[in-house]
Amino acid sequence: EFRRVLFRSGYYRFFGTVAFDAQTTGVTSECWFRLNGSTPKAPASRDVGSAQDHTRHTTIMQYMNGTTDYVELIASQNSAGADTTNVDVQYTSVLEWELIRRV
Repeated sequence: EFRRVLFRSGYYRFFGTVAFDAQTTGVTSECWFRLNGSTPKAPASRDVGSAQDHTRHTTIMQYMNGTTDYVELIASQNSAGADTTNVDVQYTSVLEWELIRRV
């Protein structure tokens, strides 16, 4: 579900987790943040998936201008098959943020 949150101007810490289903073949899955729909923000969590459910995590510190800035948590995979996201009692994708300092 996509929700837009209005941030006050300041510096924020963003933490994201993406949960993926188990894979039968090797697949590289990753997650990272994107600012305002286009600017990738490092670092990305990237690794080869396994035969078990797995997660990727990423975190950034980001200044938000208080009016138009927004952040997205992006997940991707590169394989011939699909690496689907997973939601169950053990795994779920999460996006959290914390205001560090107002400006």
